[in-house]
Amino acid sequence: MDSLIHANLRHALRAVTRAKGTAAVLLTSLALGTGANAAVFGVLDALLLRGPAGVENPRRLANLYTSEFSGSPYGAWSYPDYESARGSASVFTSMAAIDDGTVDNVRIDEAGRAARIAQVTDDFFAALGMTPHAGRLTLQPDRERPAAIVSAQLAEEVGGSAGALGKALAIGDTTYSIVGVTPPRFRGLQVGRECDVWIPIASRSRSRGDRRFAVIARLRSGVTIDRAATELRRISDRLAGEHARTNRGSIHDPNAPRLMSIERFSNLDRGASAQTTLVGFVVAGASTLLLAAACFNVGGLLLSSSLARARELAIKMALGATRATLMRQLLIEAIALSLAGGALGLLFAVWTAEIIPALFMTEEAARLDLRLSARTIALTIGVAGAAGAAFGIAPALYGTASPAVTALRADAGGVGERERGSRLRRLIVTSQIAFSTMLLLVTGLLIASLGRALEGDLGATIKQIAVLSIDLPGQFGDPTRGIAVRTKLLQDVPKIGGVVRAGWSSTLPLGRGNRGVFEIEGSAADVRDKQEFDVAVVTPEYFDVLAMQPIEGRLFDYGDSALATPVIVVDELLARRHFGEHAIGSVMIDARGTRLEIVGVVPSGRYRTLQQPPQPTVYYPAMQEYLWRGHLIVRTSTDPALMFDVLRTGTSKAGGSLSIPRITTLETRISESLALDRLTVTLVGACGVIALAMSTLGVYGIMNDAVRRRTREIGVRAALGAGPFQIARLIVLEAAYPAAGGLAIGALGALAAARVGRLLLHGAPPIDLTALAATAGALFAVIIVAAIVPLQRALRVHPSIALRAE
Repeated sequence: MDSLIHANLRHALRAVTRAKGTAAVLLTSLALGTGANAAVFGVLDALLLRGPAGVENPRRLANLYTSEFSGSPYGAWSYPDYESARGSASVFTSMAAIDDGTVDNVRIDEAGRAARIAQVTDDFFAALGMTPHAGRLTLQPDRERPAAIVSAQLAEEVGGSAGALGKALAIGDTTYSIVGVTPPRFRGLQVGRECDVWIPIASRSRSRGDRRFAVIARLRSGVTIDRAATELRRISDRLAGEHARTNRGSIHDPNAPRLMSIERFSNLDRGASAQTTLVGFVVAGASTLLLAAACFNVGGLLLSSSLARARELAIKMALGATRATLMRQLLIEAIALSLAGGALGLLFAVWTAEIIPALFMTEEAARLDLRLSARTIALTIGVAGAAGAAFGIAPALYGTASPAVTALRADAGGVGERERGSRLRRLIVTSQIAFSTMLLLVTGLLIASLGRALEGDLGATIKQIAVLSIDLPGQFGDPTRGIAVRTKLLQDVPKIGGVVRAGWSSTLPLGRGNRGVFEIEGSAADVRDKQEFDVAVVTPEYFDVLAMQPIEGRLFDYGDSALATPVIVVDELLARRHFGEHAIGSVMIDARGTRLEIVGVVPSGRYRTLQQPPQPTVYYPAMQEYLWRGHLIVRTSTDPALMFDVLRTGTSKAGGSLSIPRITTLETRISESLALDRLTVTLVGACGVIALAMSTLGVYGIMNDAVRRRTREIGVRAALGAGPFQIARLIVLEAAYPAAGGLAIGALGALAAARVGRLLLHGAPPIDLTALAATAGALFAVIIVAAIVPLQRALRVHPSIALRAE
């Protein structure tokens, strides 16, 4: 048996060597199809399924949540709830609480830099099962100073991992001792929230209403997520009974327990994870269509190859070879080629998987584990082998179906030879064109959606605006200093040359802002009439910087001080939904019981993501509401990117060495918030272009095959007076019908896929006639390109040569 397999493999290698062109196209098709799939699934696997680098057995790690008043199950924990669950839950080996919301200046050896600081419980690194790169990963005090653990990246900046141990690290007025360094690629638990310093939790509030901690846990061996969820529900029910004031109530039911829940660990926060999952389904669908196009391309090539070898196969059958033997040889050739294509696809995937995230999240991509997993490798090779087997059967059947006498006569012009396999070949090309049509139409839909959503909400108002993310001093309970610094910034920054005006906001458009619970005065007093809205705290200059004019009423001024009547400005969506045509003078009551008078209405915008419709938004005046973290928004008279150094220097001088974690343009910030959307467009578009290239090969194959099969017919027609136009029409129609059929099927498929596009982007436009016309034009160009070589060959056929073929 082994010798027979070796003989078949040697024969397959010789056959491939003789048909280098066909083999090269087949290998390229499968490499692109399988490689694109492996790369996409590898990136999604790294984002959604794998833990950060250095985490032991991340499949046992889980994120824990408590429900919010809004009804969302994915809220933060209070420290007392964390302690209660840790003391009661038997399904976890360890639980840890994390507060990574602080970005501040840290100083090591008098050198300062901005860093995200995570406050964690002592068992944080134990829950991760992490081995230190240097020192230890426990936070017991060192020589009467509190301990700090730093990232390998920060350690390298101060003399290397070993040299960092024992050094003093200052944060504000507190000095810590560096006792350990994390593994090199570990920068925290979530993409986009890269940490460099881990310190013990400073303030362990005893209030169960103070919910600001994320919680992770490691499941005991053999414990399932469902079992852990059941135990957490029992704990939350018990706490709801013991602490009804803080552990009960939602916007839908005032008596509902604040339930605890559990999910498998993800590198992304829950909102981004849901968005990425949806994007992943779309991109995975596109890459699957590309793989299907590649497989159909393989089938078409194998069919042409087997039909071209009909005479060879007939001679072998005449010499005693059985049909089963020949079919086995053809299948082995197809599978061997397909496996080689799959192996090349893995190489393509390794290269592509590193590039995809780096295009859209450069800083975060470095910490993702983008190595192809064993299951991805096995699946890629398996799909390639299965494609070779599945799409090699029909060509093997067709190639060995000719009677030996017919094949040996080489009747190139016979009707049977003309039709044999042509219907299957046309079906294959129709499928390829349908796939590429779907991908191209969906790409156009996504591009139009991005442009329409941005233009509708922001337009030209984002031009020439710089954004400085700033953490004001006094964030730990004393706002007086922070308000003074913010006031000085707004006075001094506009005096910098090139600055037109400056304002302050706690939230940026398309950022994930704060949420607040409000009651509409005059409605029934039960909890069901409470509403949750987005909240932004802004200074009066903010609206001027973004060129937002009031639709009704007025905007804030500095007369709206802390001693004045509490006021708010609402957006048009909120005003019209809850107050009708006249919202001015109406009152809303916030969660603290403060009565807020509406003094103005402004246009609606997005303060979360493009995946959601615009959310009703409430604007607080910064003079009456203090948030220590926010953004200085500066409109400039020139390109804001050219003023970064000037703005940083001037802002630091005005604010007294403020922590400025980042300075960029508003356009860049919005572009980054659309990273997954742009990633979707790029990947789906790339799949569409590759599928269109494969369609070109398929159309070329049909026309080339038509010329080969109809050489005698072309010669006869030429002898009877047919001109170049009639001959060209004969060949082009051979491919025109499959192209038209593929366009129609692909358009119907794209109309169905457009529903997914509307889920991805709110307000996505429908597929219009312009997009259909553009796609039809692309397919027409495919036919023209694919027709050039076969048509030249057909027009060169001389009647005497063709008639001698008999």
